[in-house]
Amino acid sequence: MDISSFTPEQVKHIKDVKQVISAHTKNMLSSRVFEKMSLSYIDLKNSVFLTGGAIASLLQNEAPKDWDWYFNNYGAQQDIGTYLAGQDQQEYIKDVDEKYKEVLGINGKMITSNAITTITNDSFITMIFGEPDWVKATFDYVHTTPHYSPAQDLLFISPKQYYACTHKKLIVNNPASVRTWRTEKFLSRGYTNA
Repeated sequence: MDISSFTPEQVKHIKDVKQVISAHTKNMLSSRVFEKMSLSYIDLKNSVFLTGGAIASLLQNEAPKDWDWYFNNYGAQQDIGTYLAGQDQQEYIKDVDEKYKEVLGINGKMITSNAITTITNDSFITMIFGEPDWVKATFDYVHTTPHYSPAQDLLFISPKQYYACTHKKLIVNNPASVRTWRTEKFLSRGYTNA
């Protein structure tokens, strides 16, 4: 973040949000679900980054519905995905809402072809992986594109992203990714077209 592009109030706001993300990440990494993973030398901290709607929600002073973690490489995606989907970890995986149990998940758990979601609402995305800029280039709207790196403990956000998040503006990031149902979802949450 180039702080010269932001007002002092915006810098404080961004730093406050980053502190919340850092605290959540620290709690996640030290949770029991990942205790055995670290003993197996699977390095979650250096293998994922946070992006998607959680950062926008926090900038809007709202609690995130979930925290979308993307893998920066295929090996980490496979190792961590296999670990989370394993029988030993089932108590830490979120249950599927009763109305979706017939069509979603494995054994009533939030394990799908797109993501694995823990009881702390951390969703580990398994449908795509790569470096942050490459992954975010596939996203539909700009407000979903700020990202946080736990390895660096840095929040990456531009003035355009900050504006889209704090003003709930639908600014298209990738036209090929825009879907009507997603647009309607954001409009129902108070977003407006830019």
